[in-house]
Amino acid sequence: MNLIAAPQSDRVGAAYDETVELHSELFGDDLHFGFWSPDQEEGDRDGGGGTPYEQLARASRRLTDEFARRLHVRPGQRILDIGSGAGGPAVHIAKATGAEVVGITVSSDQVRQATALAENEGLSDRVSFRLCDATRPLPFAESSFDAVLALESFIHIEARHAALTHAARVLRPGGRIVLSDFFERSPIPPEKQPAVERYCREFNLSRLAKSDFYPRLFQNAGFVFAEQLDITEATMRPTILRMGEIAQGQEFRDRFGERAAHYDRSDLLPVWELGYLLVAGVRRPSAG
Repeated sequence: MNLIAAPQSDRVGAAYDETVELHSELFGDDLHFGFWSPDQEEGDRDGGGGTPYEQLARASRRLTDEFARRLHVRPGQRILDIGSGAGGPAVHIAKATGAEVVGITVSSDQVRQATALAENEGLSDRVSFRLCDATRPLPFAESSFDAVLALESFIHIEARHAALTHAARVLRPGGRIVLSDFFERSPIPPEKQPAVERYCREFNLSRLAKSDFYPRLFQNAGFVFAEQLDITEATMRPTILRMGEIAQGQEFRDRFGERAAHYDRSDLLPVWELGYLLVAGVRRPSAG
């Protein structure tokens, strides 16, 4: 599928700087999609889950947990969070695991927001954030992290191989990386492509990966491929539904004006071919 020009880090950072308040209103501190089991989805739709905002907030935390448990970290170990957003996942994982988390993002406003969150939670000694582009050499020592998390950051990264190679250098051998990405589950038919193209353009998304992309990429970037899960059914449709309900609300529209309409992605609901991947790998031992 032919999409728009690849997003640049400065454009992605500027877009997030401009929408910090809006994203906080929509997602809270967990700036990513949610995760619903079939039972959880049914319970929410039956009205037992509270408002769409409350449902999305809980589901976003569940997705964080799905990734965190795959990091296999212990108290005192270090996690690099690539694309740390508003800081919610880093703070939550630090609390849950006892690990230290260093978050990087291309948005200076996100750095300020996430740093304030860590301070408010009393975790500034173990959770920190800095402005940094993951597609360039990272300002950390070799093998200085025990795990790497990239939760919905690779959706903006065209130079995925470069980002993974830089992550591999700072990850100790045997350390795990867990990331998410959008992907093309099946070729997207022409009549559905305009909705996907609008989404990619308006949210500075990179070209969609294919299902066989990450096994090869991990191997080439210094990782042993460990796991790949298509979690589309648990993430895409239920998140898009809640985002639409929030974006259509009068209060949200009054507060954010024309920008609110960008978060009603109901046009993506028929596009079952647009999928959501969870991918994990293990850093290979260095040669010699």
